[in-house]
Amino acid sequence: MLQLTNCAVLRLRGMVACHGKSCVPLRVFVKGGGCKGMRHKFCLASCRTVGDAGMTRLGVRLVADPLSLMYLRGSIVDCGTGVGDARLVVYQPSAGMVCSCGASFTPV
Repeated sequence: MLQLTNCAVLRLRGMVACHGKSCVPLRVFVKGGGCKGMRHKFCLASCRTVGDAGMTRLGVRLVADPLSLMYLRGSIVDCGTGVGDARLVVYQPSAGMVCSCGASFTPV
């Protein structure tokens, strides 16, 4: 499915702790938008839906719906690399083109 870097795991643990929960999964999904046509989005998932695929790494649970998983398979969720960059980013080897800031992509 997806890979989570150590940096992403630590950031996600902090996000979940801020919400006072111990094991809330993070949902990663793809939706239209951005300068290249599609973008990655994240939200805390209150529940799983039918067809969700999930993975757990070091106590952090990540889930994705089947449609998003088509685009995300083989991707890596990591932390932003800019100074003071607190966002999560998805490195997607299967993307056709990625915008310069890495926030949106064109599927192959």
